[in-house]
Amino acid sequence: MLLALATVCPVGAVSSQTIPAGATLRIRFLEPIVSGRTPAHGEIRVQSLDALQAGGCIVVPAFTPLMGTIETSRAGRTALGHGSLRIVFDSIQAQTGDWLSLSAVLDSLEWSPRRVKNGTAFSGRKAVAWLAGERLVLLAAHVAAAPAAAVEAGQIVLARSRVGILAGEEAVIRLISALPVPAGFPCDSAPTPMGLMAFPHLAGRTSDRSGRVPGDPVNVAFLGSQEGLEKAFAAASWNLAYRSTRAHLIRGVGDAILGRQDLSAPVSPQYYSGHSEDLAFERASPSARIRHHVRFWRTDSTVAGDSVWVGSANQDIGLLIKVHGIPTHRIDSLIDLERELVVRELQAGRCIRIHGYASLPGAAGRGVNAARQRFVTDQLVAVVQELSCDK
Repeated sequence: MLLALATVCPVGAVSSQTIPAGATLRIRFLEPIVSGRTPAHGEIRVQSLDALQAGGCIVVPAFTPLMGTIETSRAGRTALGHGSLRIVFDSIQAQTGDWLSLSAVLDSLEWSPRRVKNGTAFSGRKAVAWLAGERLVLLAAHVAAAPAAAVEAGQIVLARSRVGILAGEEAVIRLISALPVPAGFPCDSAPTPMGLMAFPHLAGRTSDRSGRVPGDPVNVAFLGSQEGLEKAFAAASWNLAYRSTRAHLIRGVGDAILGRQDLSAPVSPQYYSGHSEDLAFERASPSARIRHHVRFWRTDSTVAGDSVWVGSANQDIGLLIKVHGIPTHRIDSLIDLERELVVRELQAGRCIRIHGYASLPGAAGRGVNAARQRFVTDQLVAVVQELSCDK
């Protein structure tokens, strides 16, 4: 459950209430943290991704700062051991500018959800055989030198294991003690759900190069300039992906196969109205095998004078090795989750506002894309609009 109070309160003020221990809240890290390198007892600042509600009142809006302290920051003695990281969150900023005291710990991390136990995150551990094989494969891809591979394998086994949290990574925190909300605390009324908005009649699917095979659904749209689009994603800590040239694609496939990190790996080209994506963005992940990403195409349409960009967002969750053809990524079939992640992280960057949702002709509730990847969606497009920002 998200941080919320179940009782009804008058709009404008909250009666004295308590949010119970065990309630959870999504957050977003603003800076990277590495156990054993980021020192213990240092303060960190993160950002909430949900509003704190009291009945129909918002006590603390979404995208507000939280403060915490790194209580434990240790690296494992070797790659076969466990590093550990424990963060205690102690305050959250309300809309008045005041800070509410709280006591919360990590409940899960986006890229390693099963490695958080009782508020402490632990690094993964690999077997010696796997570590040695990983080095052999890596070196064989570059130089067939078994002795050197053996040295590399030994070095990585002796390397210290660490917990790593990336900038922009999402997490869930959990209250370990109740959070009292003072009587009379000011609040705003909770927003009503958005209805469908009028939108240009644009195609609801991408395609392959021939234009005959349907691709991914369009599920996000941006109203504004190219500069505004790039600023919005930069403010949200997303990277501009490399153009999908042959050299970049080969490197990206190699990084994905070997599980290496690639902060700007290219996306495979998709087509809309006969041309490939104009821009693509992605967020840093531990490996090129998994990532959040979105492609955008500029259209000839406008809304209230703003250029319309249509986008297709989905999450890569692994590799799909084909018997014939180059490897590609497997996607999470629930693509609406990626659409909502893109929107809330752009909102967190404060360079856009959510305009509403729209429906496009030809939208499909379920199906397969050009790579025969299955998807399921509510067929809606989230429409966001450029805001001026100083980032």
